[in-house]
Amino acid sequence: MSAESAGRDPYAGQTSYLERAYWSALDGSPQPYFALVPSAAKEHLADPAHAAKRFPLVLFLHGYVPGYHKHHWWTPMPDFNAHFERNGAFLAIPFGRSNADFLGPGEVDVLDVLREMKRLYPIDEERVYLYGYSMGGMGVYSLAGHYPDPWAACAVLAGRADSPLLMNSPGIQSLHPYKQFLVRADQPLDLCENFLRIPMRIYHGQSDTIVNPREAQRMHDRMKELGCDVGLKLMPGDHWFGLDLMADEAPVKWLLEQKLKKDGLLVTRYSGLGLQ
Repeated sequence: MSAESAGRDPYAGQTSYLERAYWSALDGSPQPYFALVPSAAKEHLADPAHAAKRFPLVLFLHGYVPGYHKHHWWTPMPDFNAHFERNGAFLAIPFGRSNADFLGPGEVDVLDVLREMKRLYPIDEERVYLYGYSMGGMGVYSLAGHYPDPWAACAVLAGRADSPLLMNSPGIQSLHPYKQFLVRADQPLDLCENFLRIPMRIYHGQSDTIVNPREAQRMHDRMKELGCDVGLKLMPGDHWFGLDLMADEAPVKWLLEQKLKKDGLLVTRYSGLGLQ
């Protein structure tokens, strides 16, 4: 408390897995996030703005869990965290307003956590990545589609191609044209043009009954049609295959091999709160 009162970071210089928070400008509320600070960054933490070395950052977007709330919203996964410690990479896990599909205030929360991580730590802006599972997989699509500029690469596990607003409906064509426009502004399948310079790897369980594997195939096919760098791997298992895959270092290794591409055509469909 004394450090906060003096405007200092109480976690300054600390490595390991931390739960942090920031004050949201949307409603003046504290919003939590977890951060893993790798020990490889220890000697570079004294002054992030002038650190001699910069480090990659992966933002992980969590899945939908009905019982999530601000005080208990994530269970640490030591095997997953170990990937980042071994590879000298930062990890940040935004709360994203719980089960908000990482849209609206949930989307702003991810962008705010990105700003916080860059403010507090020596982050390499050419090596910032999105990685998401289930609801978070769809969040990767929508966030990268709305704001393509920051991401060097993305990994999606069990993400939806269609808006969840269309569940149990006859389809988007049954909606009033204005509502179709609103849905398409966030629907992953309608944002694929903005992935032209973002390498994307999609993973999906072959027996998934919650998000049909056809949704992954449709995203892959649409991106391929546009000329995106995309790969699809259908894996044994149901919707929960992602928990096993998160214990596998391969997706993280692939992400960390990518660097930001600053060329290519960006066709932004959505204009909201931009990155400053």
